[in-house]
Amino acid sequence: MTDEVVLIGTFRLPFENRAKAKAAMVDMVVASRAEADCLEYSYAFDLEDNNLVRVCERWQNHQAFDQHRSSTHLKVWRDNWPALEISDPKLFIYSSKRTAL
Repeated sequence: MTDEVVLIGTFRLPFENRAKAKAAMVDMVVASRAEADCLEYSYAFDLEDNNLVRVCERWQNHQAFDQHRSSTHLKVWRDNWPALEISDPKLFIYSSKRTAL
């Protein structure tokens, strides 16, 4: 059994840029979910902090996660961050064995 890779975190996005960022975020989610061994990929706007976006990714293994990190769509997404004023990324990567509760 290989370790599943989980990325959990947040980044900040000015509320006034939310609509502009949403299209780029949808593109990123669609492209990432289409990658081999992507188990989950999502963004969510925080309910109490209008400038906070929550990130959740799950990958079947480290190889899939590493391939994602070198993907063209991730580079395009990151290249858009300055124009969208995305800041303060706090992203944490974990390895785990999957267990259902």
